[in-house]
Amino acid sequence: MIRRIWARFVLHIDGPLLAVLLPLMLVGLAAIYSASGQDAAIVGRQLANMAVALSLMWAVANVPPQH
Repeated sequence: MIRRIWARFVLHIDGPLLAVLLPLMLVGLAAIYSASGQDAAIVGRQLANMAVALSLMWAVANVPPQH
């Protein structure tokens, strides 16, 4: 059951693209942390923005190409 649910979530994810995006996102978060004077609140807001963006990317990836 859990395996089927997990397969549904990762069915349309492009692994190589995600492998490139995640390190870039981490570098971006580190740059924001450094440039903001070590303000964790700013980094937290950016992390929330990234989570929303990844969620939207996942949702769009699950739309069939015919639509």
